[in-house]
Amino acid sequence: MCFEYEAVECFSSCIRKSRKSHRCECCGSEIVRGSLYRFGSGIFDGDPFSVKHCGVCELKRWLIHVIELSHGCRWSESWCDDYDMNEVAENYDVPDYTPQEGQRFLAFEQVKTANLQTQQPRGIQ
Repeated sequence: MCFEYEAVECFSSCIRKSRKSHRCECCGSEIVRGSLYRFGSGIFDGDPFSVKHCGVCELKRWLIHVIELSHGCRWSESWCDDYDMNEVAENYDVPDYTPQEGQRFLAFEQVKTANLQTQQPRGIQ
């Protein structure tokens, strides 16, 4: 399918632990206090923006991304937008994950990112 959207001017994301209740920008479910969620921020069309996604939506988004890559899409074309995700997930028969599965996925992503950031570059031998 390969997704084509206008590119954001800059974007950054990280996994956070919620200190208060939030709403997922994608599915509208509650991100309860104490749970993990992905926070993203950037600049689009000259305006700053921020988003919060629950673990279930992040897990679905990742699976869609992998499917798109396997179909030959480029990295930048393989991420679907919040507004398209539920329809795309339905078309690809992406399962309905539980909140616990979403939390496990975000915990894994958090550890993976931390490990990548602490690895020392290898010198030339």
